[in-house]
Amino acid sequence: MCRGLVLAAVFAGVGCHSGKVFIAPAGDYADYRAVRVAEDVDERMARTWAYLKERPDGMYAGRLRRYFEKSEPVFFKMRSRSIRGLEAYLEALPDGPHADEALAMLMGRRDAKRRESADMREARLTGSRLDAEREKRDEAAKLLHWWLDAFLHTEVWSAPLSDAPKDLIVRYRLSLPQPKCTAAAEDATRQRCVKPLERSFRVPGSGQLEDRTLAFLLEVELDERWYVQRVTVSGAGILLATEEARRKKALEDDEASTRAAAAAFVARLTTSLFERNVTCNGGTEASGSTLLSCEGLLLTLVPGRDGGDDVLRIVREGGLDDEEEEGDTSSDDDDDDDNDDDEPSGDGAQGDVSSDGDAVQEDPYE
Repeated sequence: MCRGLVLAAVFAGVGCHSGKVFIAPAGDYADYRAVRVAEDVDERMARTWAYLKERPDGMYAGRLRRYFEKSEPVFFKMRSRSIRGLEAYLEALPDGPHADEALAMLMGRRDAKRRESADMREARLTGSRLDAEREKRDEAAKLLHWWLDAFLHTEVWSAPLSDAPKDLIVRYRLSLPQPKCTAAAEDATRQRCVKPLERSFRVPGSGQLEDRTLAFLLEVELDERWYVQRVTVSGAGILLATEEARRKKALEDDEASTRAAAAAFVARLTTSLFERNVTCNGGTEASGSTLLSCEGLLLTLVPGRDGGDDVLRIVREGGLDDEEEEGDTSSDDDDDDDNDDDEPSGDGAQGDVSSDGDAVQEDPYE
């Protein structure tokens, strides 16, 4: 039997066979063992490279060199697929065979990522701006229609305004700017409440986006019991601006375009009324004015001329200013002061009038 290594160390050249016996130094074997027990490929490559640099003539150098020369190109190829992989390669082999190439690839990809990130940020900002522009146009396109449709409900006219549907009260009374109410000049018992509304938006024009503003006054006239008697919407170019927002493009600012915008608005409004079972009768006159009777409410639409205001007005049929609606609808100054026969009757009709006959002007929303 062959004796142990201890004897081989004592008697040099004596062993179990006629060849030479090599005993690795303690440090050499420890470094080699570190390669063998490495937890992952990155650590194994790093320890192999360290061994070959520190012990080029070590007892295990030949074996590890063959392993490294075969494995390192595959390791580099695998790690060069991503920025994180290149960072891992340089951490394991900072001066390895492909270190310069890995560093160049890493710098290039980082620059590309920064540019891509900048482009993506710009794209997101552009997308956000476009979304904001789209939302503004959509809101402007629906604004005028919403108010006309809201007041073309007979229940709004058959009770104090404070009893109107909640969404109407919130948007009319609570959203800014709030309406300002004053006594009507022709009848101190009536209140005339004016609420300015404005929306800015942009539409594609001649190679660029063009600024537009939809601005109008919403005027609600109330009797002494705060029943709605008349609603008027007026503003310059509001029908054309509404159509531009709806069609998302700039239109010619002329009479023909205004009339077309008015016709399109009436068509959409009557369609939405029909969808909630409200039938409207009437039509458009040669002058461009439209008169519609919608189940007890009379809607008049008069497009402005020569820069004048577009005027849209709603009254109760047979009520306040019904006769005026069939005539001059461009002004509110010719109102008939005597409309007592048009007021709703019944017990409590004068409930808001004091004993001496003076109207008590209370806020119906309080």
